[in-house]
Amino acid sequence: MPVDYIGIGGQRCGTTWLHQVLKEHPDNEVSTKKESHYFSYNYHYGLEWYENHFRFLNKKKCGDV
Repeated sequence: MPVDYIGIGGQRCGTTWLHQVLKEHPDNEVSTKKESHYFSYNYHYGLEWYENHFRFLNKKKCGDV
């Protein structure tokens, strides 16, 4: 799994702000799609579907928020 961290939060609790802050950090990269909902709604697509959100990553740390 190419993910170093996963941000978990409810609706309207600042995940959009967190995604933007992490995206702007030079040693970090976030998934191509904010809130992939893999572990809740899209698990049936399989792990390869989820990993495709991180294929291009070349940074030190990467995550899904």
